[in-house]
Amino acid sequence: MPGCLDKKSKFGRNEFLRLGSWFWNAWEGKNMEKKKGINRHAAGLCAGLGILFAAAVPMTAFADTVYVNASKLNYRNQPSTVSGAVLGTLPRGTELSRMKNNGEWSEVQIGGAKTTVYVASRYLTTSKPQSSTAKTGAATTGGTSTVAADGTVTVPDSLKAYVDKAYQVGMDPNWKYAGMSAINSGCAVFYHNGTANRKNKVVAVNAGHGTSGGSKVKTFCHPDQTAKVTGGTTGAGATKAVAVSGGMTFADGTAESTVTLRMAQIFLDKLLAAGYDVLMIRDGSDVQLDNVARTVMANNKADCHIALHWDSTKTDKGAFYMSVPNNAAYRAMEPVASHWESHNKLGSALVGGLKQNGVKIFSSGSMEMDLTQTSYSTVPSIDIELGDGKSAHDDATLGKLADGLAQRFHAGRRFSVPRRSPAGLHLSVPQCSPAEQAGSCPPPQGQSRNPLLQGLPGRSPAW
Repeated sequence: MPGCLDKKSKFGRNEFLRLGSWFWNAWEGKNMEKKKGINRHAAGLCAGLGILFAAAVPMTAFADTVYVNASKLNYRNQPSTVSGAVLGTLPRGTELSRMKNNGEWSEVQIGGAKTTVYVASRYLTTSKPQSSTAKTGAATTGGTSTVAADGTVTVPDSLKAYVDKAYQVGMDPNWKYAGMSAINSGCAVFYHNGTANRKNKVVAVNAGHGTSGGSKVKTFCHPDQTAKVTGGTTGAGATKAVAVSGGMTFADGTAESTVTLRMAQIFLDKLLAAGYDVLMIRDGSDVQLDNVARTVMANNKADCHIALHWDSTKTDKGAFYMSVPNNAAYRAMEPVASHWESHNKLGSALVGGLKQNGVKIFSSGSMEMDLTQTSYSTVPSIDIELGDGKSAHDDATLGKLADGLAQRFHAGRRFSVPRRSPAGLHLSVPQCSPAEQAGSCPPPQGQSRNPLLQGLPGRSPAW
């Protein structure tokens, strides 16, 4: 999904990448061309200069069958997003013969063709995925929405029975804590429920990971810049954490970011069928929103925030939620002090729904963790780990998990603060410039922005 980037910018991301590629080629020379089994990969941009340092990673020979596990997957003539030209796209479920793999890129053959092409390894799986229109309950999930060049959002046919409007939502730099974000040019998608059963409540669904370049950038763990009080991906004592980690890889080779997105799509379906509006923070394979930006957006656009993850262990340990650490200093820090109880109540409710639906639960159902998400959250907010790297993640399993999560919404959990109506927002949304990133992208000419949706203070709904 395209972000809210100014298309008129004369020197954007692509130009930086091309400049970085030129620098790399000038430095590296032709020596690398002589090394067999070596591929050049962009490892990151260097401090505004755009210099790319390529990692020479050998391809390991493979001889297995893999399947595309993304709605659309680009295949290229070289294993690089910089120098590799896109030759075409492959739909979900396409069978490929994998010849080589280095973890980031796979060399594959399509069908009976002898010509090899390159695809991103994280979007491949050794288990054939079900059709993207697989039945998931009252409705079917038909993949992600599409966003036109003018910002208009088109929802899949399977969601049209529930959605009467869908539009992009960008970051407002005036929102509280927005300035703490480092990656915030992307857009979420708001799905407005058009059914008679509409609850007028918004659930922010955050498919974990899925931000290109997010692991190379850091943000403050806490709004007051104090040190982290527990371990995790970032150790205790650190003041900054990775903006968005790349996530783990399942035992079958599937990237966690792929599974969290699929889970979000299925959960979206369940919530819409139950009458809720949904803010899909990541509605495609890549969204340029870091964990702070995702949280700030949920604070201002939703009544609760649910981030979907799988744990990095590979023991099939079961599901649990990341609870707010029982640390006096941490619980005294705002906004944690005003909201930590609602975070834990939401997590407990969701785990209870999973357990009721027959999902395996890890230990007591919770694990204390100091997370960026809950450190910045002003609405009930939880990171829920739906299993680990050894857990099943086929559509049937994801549907069971989604049913468990939705159980607590069907059970009539209520919010203490009335929800504002998004009726003034619009369907067709042009792209935003960085200077104009706002609560919703600017409306078409002649329409005014809805003041009810801007700069709202944080709320403390009770679960």
